[in-house]
Formats: sequence, structure tokens, C-alpha cells
Amino acid sequence: MRLSGGSARDTRVERDSTWRCDDVPETGTCHFELLETCEADPPSSKTEPPAEATKIAPGGPSVALVTGRKHALVVSVPQVTCVRLFGALFPLGKTFVLPPVLEGIRIARSLYDAMPEATLLAVGHTDTTGDPDQNVSLSLERAKAMIAFLQDDVDAWLAYYDDAVGGSTQWGREEDLAMLSALPYGQPPYYGEHHTEHAFEAAVRRFQDSYGLQVDGKPGSETRRALVTAYMAADETSLPEGVTAVAHGCGESFLEVETPDDTLEPQNRRVDVFLFREAIDPQPRGDTSGADDPSYRTWREKVEDERTFTPTDDGLGTVVIATDIELEHAEIAGVSFVLKSSDGSFERTLLPHEDGHEAYGYVDLHFEGVPRTGFYSLSLVYADGSEEAVFEDLPYHELAKLGTADDSELKDPFAHTEDA
Repeated sequence: MRLSGGSARDTRVERDSTWRCDDVPETGTCHFELLETCEADPPSSKTEPPAEATKIAPGGPSVALVTGRKHALVVSVPQVTCVRLFGALFPLGKTFVLPPVLEGIRIARSLYDAMPEATLLAVGHTDTTGDPDQNVSLSLERAKAMIAFLQDDVDAWLAYYDDAVGGSTQWGREEDLAMLSALPYGQPPYYGEHHTEHAFEAAVRRFQDSYGLQVDGKPGSETRRALVTAYMAADETSLPEGVTAVAHGCGESFLEVETPDDTLEPQNRRVDVFLFREAIDPQPRGDTSGADDPSYRTWREKVEDERTFTPTDDGLGTVVIATDIELEHAEIAGVSFVLKSSDGSFERTLLPHEDGHEAYGYVDLHFEGVPRTGFYSLSLVYADGSEEAVFEDLPYHELAKLGTADDSELKDPFAHTEDA
């Protein structure tokens, strides 16, 4: 539970399903987040939840609770969740998972943490460029590459460098360069303009030197194994061992954006990562499916908790603040929201009545151009100049996994984020 001042309290629900937290302000609002659940005892008798009960899901968005009162919460445990990863996930016609997608993969990992032992289904898609039959194969390989990254399967990625792959899908210098431009994580990359010698071979030498390899500037098999291993070691992107993961390809059969043939559309080059609490239902009829197979549509219909992530080319995203301020009262309220990064490199102030977007009668604030690395704090500034912390020092990927609030409920002071 996060208090309005930014502090947090952890607690466990008792076996009789009651929960109590003392030493909180008698008046005010807190935000309750359900981290995980355990197997419940069979109920002695069937009871209906109170009409005023608030729904909450483990690992889902927080809910606003007024302190000093009793509240009834109903835990909603989704059976199928999905993270839809859009945009420039892969180079055109290839299977390499690009660095901007890592934040989206972290969202998938966080959803898995909320439903451990789930079965994972990765479904790859393509746009309408290229041969349709080849796109079916490409979409399947993209799903396999995504699973390999989640499972730290280095050998599976190294196989894409093999000459037997051939054609444009074979990996080489382009993939090496992408990894050298991202590594080491959180530090100046091996390949970057800040180096005196800004060249591919020089970047390879810097990487080889840091990993104790033979320094020759050539990306041989040993260097590439170390490079892929380091790239897959991104924080919070690996699934536990033993996860059942299935790859499936749909080619260009289910376009997110309808386009003519031979049309470049990043939103159609995507991967859907489904998590089934039980077995995949319905089971795939094969490794791939076309428009006449209802399986993909059925999987989408079964999803109870869906997140989306679309990376940008420059490492920036859009954080969306869902407020409880009605649009018609926004100007009267006289409040502003300030989002700051902990290192001081980013700070932006938005006014609801000037910068807000309407969403179901309430104001959504869109903080654009937010770096996807670092930690952020959000403050509510009142007309008299006083401030109230909404949250403090949350990493960007934590903001991204807050998800989307239930549209039927009053929106919280901070309810969801999305990446652009």
C-alpha cells in the first residue's frame, strides 16, 4: 500500500480474508497493489461479494482506497493474459530482437511473475512486404527468437549466424552492431560516438578486451557467443527454467493495421505473448495458421488482462497519467502534475486543463519524450503551491507494467502508462 506521501507498507491478508493496516492518516487516499496470491481454502459456503466491492488483480494496477474506512476487495485472477509488442521489434525481414523491445519483454516477465507456471505462447506476425508464404515462416522464426531471448537460449540465437540460414534472414554485422550499441547496459555503449575511434572493428575490440577475449576486432564464434550471452542478460527479461513455451506464426493473416500488399507498417511487425494459467486453449493445429484458422482470434477473445508496448527508435516513451479530474472542472481545480527523473535529466510539468486528453469524461496527461531508463517521481502541485507526492523513485519499467485501469471505474491519480 502506497500512502499519499510516497511511503509504502507491506502486509499479508489473514486466512479469514481480512486485512488491516494501522498507523495511516485517518483521512486521505492510499493506493493498494496486490503483489501475489496463494491457493485459497475451499469456501465453507458460497457468498456473493458486496455490491460496493472493488476488483483487483495480482500484479495488476493499484486501486485507490480512502483511509479510515473498511473496504471490500474482490481478487480477480485472470486465466489468460497477453502482452502485445508492436512496432520496430525486428529489422525488416529479420528475426533479431532489437534493444528498444527490452522494456516490453520486462512487462511480459512481470506478468509471468503474477501467474507462475503458466504456459507461454508467442505468436509472430509480419507486415505485407515480401512473399506471403515466406512471411509465414518469418513470423514463426520471430516468435522462436523471442522465446529464445526469454529463455536465455544462446545456442538458438547463434544458429541464425549459420551459413545454412542464408538469404536476408541470416544474421551478421548488423546484429553485432545492434548489440554493441546497447551493451554494456546502463553504461556508455561499446559502439557510440563518444569513443575517439567510432568504428565497428574498434567496438568489437573494446568488447573483446572487457571480456578477456582475443582482441582482434573480428566477431568470431567465441566473441559472438559472449556478445549474445551479455545481450540476453538484460535485467528482468529472463523466465525461470522449465517454462513451457510454444512458438506460433501467423504471417500477414491478422494485420493490426489494414494495408495493401507490399506496405511497410511497423505496427504489423509484432509479437503477441500469451500466458495461459492452464494449457493453451485451443491448442495450435500446427506451427503456423492462416486467416481461415479461428485459433488466434479465440486466443485474443480469452484474454482477461492485456498490455501493449510500442518502442520508439530513440529510446523515449510516453507516460500516461490517468487523473480523477473531470474535464469540465479541470481549469477550476488549479492543479498541475510534475514528473521528474531522479538524476535530474528530465522534468516536465503538465496542466490538466491545458495539456490533458479526455478519456471517459476525465483528464489523461501524456508525458512525452520520457527516457525509458532511470527512475521517476510524480508530484501533484496545488494552486497554493503545496505539493503531494503520488509516487517516488519508480523505474520506468515499473511504470509500464502498471497497465490500464478498468474503464468502468473512476480513474486513479495514476492508473496506467503506455509506450509510444
